[in-house]
Amino acid sequence: MAIRKPNVKIENGKVVFSKEILDYFESIRTEENSEWINKYFDVLSDPSNFNAEKFNIHHIKPCFTFKDENHKIRKETELLANAMKENKIKISIYNHVLAHYYLWKIFNNWDSKNAIRYVCQNKNIEFLNEKEIKEIAEIKENYTKSNQTKEEKDKSDKRYRDSHKKEMSEYGKKRRKEKGEELKQQGKKYREEHKEDIAKYREEHKEEHKAYMQEYRKNNKEGLAKTKHDWDMRNCKDPIKNDNCSFCALKKRIQNHLELYKNINADDCIIKTENQQ
Repeated sequence: MAIRKPNVKIENGKVVFSKEILDYFESIRTEENSEWINKYFDVLSDPSNFNAEKFNIHHIKPCFTFKDENHKIRKETELLANAMKENKIKISIYNHVLAHYYLWKIFNNWDSKNAIRYVCQNKNIEFLNEKEIKEIAEIKENYTKSNQTKEEKDKSDKRYRDSHKKEMSEYGKKRRKEKGEELKQQGKKYREEHKEDIAKYREEHKEEHKAYMQEYRKNNKEGLAKTKHDWDMRNCKDPIKNDNCSFCALKKRIQNHLELYKNINADDCIIKTENQQ
């Protein structure tokens, strides 16, 4: 069952968007985002959405656009998005992924990027092109069960991540190896261009993030302990003593002999494996 009900008008087999919705998107239309606005309304208008067995209820004017001094987080802005007349539409899983991709291209801000990252479960979304997004959309469409509740969807997403963990890891390694420096520079450029948005988002969501991390640490104690151990035991080359030691040991040497190691950064001394080259 869907969590929310659609309230957009459908007449003669076509979506009829409200004047308020259309006026809003026309007011933000620019030469740069015009193509993406057109594509966005194309997927919203797709007749296949009407009878889709696998679907989401999507806010046409996204929740983050309702942010103000009194409504800063999703839980608060969603109330305003829900209250807007004819702002909720039934949309297939496939088209829902594309809709959020197009919203990111339209707004090009932290909130729109975070939304498509969440929908695709991919942190490096800025490095994927439209064709790759469509491939992800098709996978999600095929994998998702019909008429899921939020709890069912969360479990389904987790099963997807768990069953595709190896493929996702291999894909990430391959991409970093082929385009490592390019991805690094793109990420750096994006953070520079959006540093105010990023800082604002972190400030507005710090309590949510804190609560999430507390719960995450509570439920993943063993895994986190192993990760920390593996991290600390990475092999390093000590440029002062000219021997090999663990990352943890080198950090302690630096802390205990600050003057001797004053120009040494432990991260730079890690001996990379063949897969990390």
